Amino acid sequence: MSDGKQVPVLLQFLFGEAARLALDTASERLLRWCRAMDEWLAERQQKYHSRTYDGSINAWQRLLAQCGKPPWEITPDDLRE
Repeated sequence: MSDGKQVPVLLQFLFGEAARLALDTASERLLRWCRAMDEWLAERQQKYHSRTYDGSINAWQRLLAQCGKPPWEITPDDLRE
């Protein structure tokens, strides 16, 4: 079990309500992406206005929902669409 750990934002985007369960079974690759995104978002939150941080969250959430893929599988063609 995840032992009360904070659920990474990326897992929330990808798995919704099942994100906590996904944390318990996530691959190392996915966990590295989660750490990178959480660190990037923390930096944006510190350095920029809250609207910029919120916009970053919204943009990633929309992109992942639209593509239906994890970030490492998104291609330039996906972005053009």
